[in-house]
Amino acid sequence: MNQMLNLQKQHIRFFFESGFLFFGVSLLFTENLRNIALFFLILFVVLTVLFNNFKSLPSLKNKTLIINTIYFFVIAISLLYTDNFNYGLKRVMVSFGILILPISVYLYKSLYISDFRALKNRLYLLIFFSCIIFFIGVFIHNYFNDHINWLIFRDYSERLNSKYGKYSMHPIYASLYLSISLVFAVHIYKLITTKLKKVVFLICVVFLAIILAILTRKGIIATSFLIFLIHFSKNQKRRNLIWFLIITFGLLIIGYNIPPIKNRFSELLEAFLNSNNSKLGSTTIRMMIYDCSLSLIGDNPLLGYGVGDTKAVLSECYFTNSNITIKEYYNSHNQFLSAWLAAGVIGVASLLGMVLYNLKLAIKSSSFVHISVIILFFVSMLTENILERQNGVLLFSFIINLFAFEAYKKTVNE
Repeated sequence: MNQMLNLQKQHIRFFFESGFLFFGVSLLFTENLRNIALFFLILFVVLTVLFNNFKSLPSLKNKTLIINTIYFFVIAISLLYTDNFNYGLKRVMVSFGILILPISVYLYKSLYISDFRALKNRLYLLIFFSCIIFFIGVFIHNYFNDHINWLIFRDYSERLNSKYGKYSMHPIYASLYLSISLVFAVHIYKLITTKLKKVVFLICVVFLAIILAILTRKGIIATSFLIFLIHFSKNQKRRNLIWFLIITFGLLIIGYNIPPIKNRFSELLEAFLNSNNSKLGSTTIRMMIYDCSLSLIGDNPLLGYGVGDTKAVLSECYFTNSNITIKEYYNSHNQFLSAWLAAGVIGVASLLGMVLYNLKLAIKSSSFVHISVIILFFVSMLTENILERQNGVLLFSFIINLFAFEAYKKTVNE
């Protein structure tokens, strides 16, 4: 009987571990196949509930579980008062990972394996090397299509966003994958034993750093620089800090002499220094978006407009109030403002509470990787709606919950 139970547990565990490992390599699959990892976890949750005695299931009154799932429920409840129900339902379905990931990780930790170290190490390796393979593939595609020239610095982001079919990826998500892979590299490097492998690995790291620089997502680049500057400053090996500064300043000098990269940062300064600037640039548009978002929030701060109506109210605001002609729809470019527009004060409070709670867990864990990843997500949420596309939801939910339930030592006993 015990053997049967153990075999049953192994089979159920297979779906959870397969889901996480598939997520680790999901970057190598087309966008429509990346949610397979989520289906594995749904199967895991269903089978766990079906094949376990109800009394043996862990209590749902778990602090981490509640905090990491409540945002999904708040957004889903806003469907009750949204006018565009169909669009709202699509938004809720895209964010389904925010619900299923905490539940699956909690069940796995409570009933199967409480130590995530082996799974976490494999996930680091898979994400890092999948990132390497993906961007080498992009490089090969550029090479055979004669795109390896000075125009690559101008066109790389847009080409990545729209010219690769189902492999296309928005630059912000690509930058998140790159920056998180670089953070994981700090841990992976410690596992490498031979000098030759270390040299090859460091070449891969520099390659990812160059791609991150070419994508020029300003917030992620600045945050990554500060994270690694603090890390290497605390490191006892000063040569690591020196090499980091040499590589960073080398990339800065190169970037300064490449007009498309230089112009993106110059436009940022111009937009802040000249509030009357009417030139249509990414930062100027973003300031107008924030003005509209804050104005709409001021008109309906308590309940918001419902998850299905945020697009409509923003589009109307752009059309009626903007001094700049906007030819396409832009979301709020801030995940917290988006949550407020969709579900009011409770929406933004539940999202902010989740992020801050996980940051608190990260600080308590004293893990460089954990703290860095949370900070990267937090900063990205200040400038982008990363939880409104499947790429962002999966990346955030898989990593955040693996860390959260590992850091929260009393999960099973609560």
